Amino acid sequence: MSGTQSGSAIKKHRRKRQKHQPILTPTVRSLKHARKVTGQFHRLTHSIASCADDGARAQLEEKLENMGGRAAYQEASIKATGDVRHTSRWMFSILTKLGRRPAKGQPKLRTLEVGAVNTQILVIPWLDVTAIDLRSTDPMIQTQDFFDRPPCRDFDAVMCSMVINCVPTPEKRGEMLLRLRAQLRPTGLLFLILPLRCLTHSKRCSVDHFEAMMSAAGFTIREKKNSPKVAFFCLEATHNPSKGDLEPFVGEPQVINPGRRHTAVSYTHLTLPTKRIV
Repeated sequence: MSGTQSGSAIKKHRRKRQKHQPILTPTVRSLKHARKVTGQFHRLTHSIASCADDGARAQLEEKLENMGGRAAYQEASIKATGDVRHTSRWMFSILTKLGRRPAKGQPKLRTLEVGAVNTQILVIPWLDVTAIDLRSTDPMIQTQDFFDRPPCRDFDAVMCSMVINCVPTPEKRGEMLLRLRAQLRPTGLLFLILPLRCLTHSKRCSVDHFEAMMSAAGFTIREKKNSPKVAFFCLEATHNPSKGDLEPFVGEPQVINPGRRHTAVSYTHLTLPTKRIV
């Protein structure tokens, strides 16, 4: 073997060895299976939260445990987000487009990632990332309940991908939205990503209704796009939410989209509290 061939073979071998390894040993091996697991998890957790009968709730909790619980859901989420990297790429492109990407020598952008299931954002050299999740799967991700995190109002960016639709009640989803706002400094950016069906196939939520709620919560939409299954929003913290702004979204949401073609659970209709998160 020539010296050139030998050097090439060594480099190729090193590239193979340096290939990124999955955080968990995969048992969810296809996107189809991953979507089935996440969908089942959402339906069960929402049913448990709304169930008033103790016996029925125990049966639902047993079903959730038998499917693997949050561990199975998180593994499925890792599969879904690991195979499709457009979420993080979209975030990076918007930060660059809006002139937020720091130049060489400038401070890194302080970034909070809520519900982190991989390290795609953590390894970006121009971001100073704090990544949290209820059940950490990597030493770089902190185990923390976002609702236990005090407001700091000093992050430049917050990433919240496929999380708010997993929160089981409208009241907690509304609270989460205001808590996300309370993590951002003025003009900070929230990257909010959720299933498109939550906005297009819901009795109590629509795109217009959702966007009006974002404004009431203190955000202005800077960028948005839809893929066939996912809605992407880049929201800037432009004003503080007032009681008057929040009032129309308090209480049980009305039926906005009557009809049969909607999700079994209205994942993203929210009820906003009338007070600021301090």
